[in-house]
Amino acid sequence: MLIIAGIMTLVFYSCKDNPTLVGANLLKNDYINVKQLDSYSDTLHQTSSYYKKVIPLGASGTLLVGNAANVQASTLILYAISLPDSIITDLNNNAVNIVSSTIHLTPTYTFGDSTASFDFSVHKVNSSWTSLGFDADSLPGLVYDQTDLSLNHQFSDTLVTVDVSNSSVTTWLKEVADSTYSSDHGIYLMPNSNAKKVVGFRAYTAGTTPGTSLHIVLQKPGAYSDTLIFYPLQDVSIVTGNLPTAVKGDMFIQSSVTINSKIWFDVSSIPKNALINNAELTLTRDSVSTITGNSYTNTLLVYLLADSTNESLSDSTQILTLTGSGNIFQGNITPFIQSWVDKGNNQGLLIKAASQIGGLELFAIKNSSAANLSVRPRLQITYTINK
Repeated sequence: MLIIAGIMTLVFYSCKDNPTLVGANLLKNDYINVKQLDSYSDTLHQTSSYYKKVIPLGASGTLLVGNAANVQASTLILYAISLPDSIITDLNNNAVNIVSSTIHLTPTYTFGDSTASFDFSVHKVNSSWTSLGFDADSLPGLVYDQTDLSLNHQFSDTLVTVDVSNSSVTTWLKEVADSTYSSDHGIYLMPNSNAKKVVGFRAYTAGTTPGTSLHIVLQKPGAYSDTLIFYPLQDVSIVTGNLPTAVKGDMFIQSSVTINSKIWFDVSSIPKNALINNAELTLTRDSVSTITGNSYTNTLLVYLLADSTNESLSDSTQILTLTGSGNIFQGNITPFIQSWVDKGNNQGLLIKAASQIGGLELFAIKNSSAANLSVRPRLQITYTINK
């Protein structure tokens, strides 16, 4: 028993003194090689690009209006106007007067210089639209009156109010009251040329408390005075803008416009039977060219491309994230690299903003041709193979 105990003690202390050596011997016996590949130190060939893709913003919780950087934002609102029979009768008999009508908007977001000027006009829409189908490509077909219906604009950090001419609202309500007349297509909020920032307002879809409303005060002389409040039935932002002027060595990712980026790394040196233990993707932000709003999600999303020519995804349900910290976005993309190795179909990665339809954040990312190699997209892979 003493001899056995002595042997066990010797084995224990041998392992304790040099665990790394023992581990290496075990790997050697199993004929396994652990290797690393780093796009920076191993100078892997890589390419990157960016492009604009128009998407509808009707599901967004924010309505955007204004001009800033590379974008112009406007908004369509259709209020759910329902009138009591008594008021319909009085309207048709011209027995009721519109005392005031005011649009209320709740600001929640600012993109650009928060101290810059801001203003917009309000127009009657004459063509039909839907919040789920209307996007920037639909805008040229929008028909609306050129006359600005708005008066007395009041702006604060918590509430924006805009009066609408009483005569216009009277006509509007009469059209709604006439059940045979279906020309109510809402209003169009369009930024003025002196608007030098974009303001976001809480949309109908943002929660149980509507962020915009239409307040109409009616009066029937000698009979009653009543205030009617209407909330949106539909609303949608329309964001137009060109691709940002590329600073040499940058690519871009932006919400709402929308701008996405693609990256491809040559990993053909990894054997087909390799097991990818870990793969980290690191992107470096150009802090000078990046523009963010007063609140935003500092995260990028990574998708695996099945076909880089038409941006089709390998698996639309699998999304990996790159978390931002300082000027670095970093995340684990091991499943995607394993897919490249297993299937032999490396079409690259698609990078999007985490919030595709909320806000206007413009992330400038150092691209594959950046002069400084250390800030180019970096892929670090650890993998194992049979000897």
